Amino acid sequence: MRFWIDIANSPHAPFFAPVSETLEERGHEVVVTAWDRAQTLDLAGSFWPDLIKVGSGASSSVFGKGKRLVDRIRALRTAVKGRSIDVALSHGSYAQIVAARSLRKRVITMMDYEHQPANHLSFRLANVVMVPESFPEAAVRKFGGRGKTVRYKGYKENVSLARFVPGPGLREALEIGEDRILAVARTPPEGALYHRGSNDLFETAIDHLTRADVHVVLSPRDSAQANKYRSMPGVTVLDRAVDGPTLIHDADLVIGGGGTMTREAAVMGTPTYTLFSGQPPAVDEALIAEGRLQRISSENDLSSIRIAKKVDRRWSPDHSTLRQIVELIEQSARRGA
Repeated sequence: MRFWIDIANSPHAPFFAPVSETLEERGHEVVVTAWDRAQTLDLAGSFWPDLIKVGSGASSSVFGKGKRLVDRIRALRTAVKGRSIDVALSHGSYAQIVAARSLRKRVITMMDYEHQPANHLSFRLANVVMVPESFPEAAVRKFGGRGKTVRYKGYKENVSLARFVPGPGLREALEIGEDRILAVARTPPEGALYHRGSNDLFETAIDHLTRADVHVVLSPRDSAQANKYRSMPGVTVLDRAVDGPTLIHDADLVIGGGGTMTREAAVMGTPTYTLFSGQPPAVDEALIAEGRLQRISSENDLSSIRIAKKVDRRWSPDHSTLRQIVELIEQSARRGA
């Protein structure tokens, strides 16, 4: 079968890379499109050099997001029309879902965040919706996914890390000595539909860490966030794409204002703290219950951050979630063949 994967956001690239590889190993063909915004295109290009770029830029306003969505739907239709696509596959790429349905293609979408308002669109239009076991059934019904939802064990971050092997020399490249305590920080998704406001606690946390002589490597989402933190002493702002999993692996702790990088760190076993100020997802609650993630809700909670060198740096990937997801994709695709 020929699968069309759309990479609409940065975390989608490392997630779908092992999925794409496994599908091809099983004899399928894969066509990849990617949106040129933030680090998405650069990351996707590192996995699929022959991908098709479709759309560029982003907007923080609801009107602007709507216009870009419509423009990208049209562009995606043009990009894949005539390519004999059997199944469109994404992690909540709303433009791809609409474009694929308008071309009468079967749609499989995935989602792990139950507070994303646009799920109302994707769940209703998709033929199959794939969610983790922790995704609330009430949200499935609310978004119109009842009767077409399949569940997988684990987290999507298990898939992103399934073929990860730590790379050498990243601390040296960033000029951070092995003796320094290294914290990796991912900024909040300010402007997203599910996170409209700012997060002042995140900035306070960065200041708290640097005052404790922790070197912070900060991964911004846009140039405004990069400029905001660039002048802070003890902070290295990433201006280019780096090997994110290796960075997390080499870190002594991770603080996250968003979701994916935070959960990758928790799954990997790096001490991880979430400062996400939106509605917390069930996947985070599951990781907290497992003792792999800790929530920081106030300035008083900052004292609970353990500032120390990470002792255990061993990493053993879990391939079971990847295998299960690919098998579910194949089964769902064949049902529509």
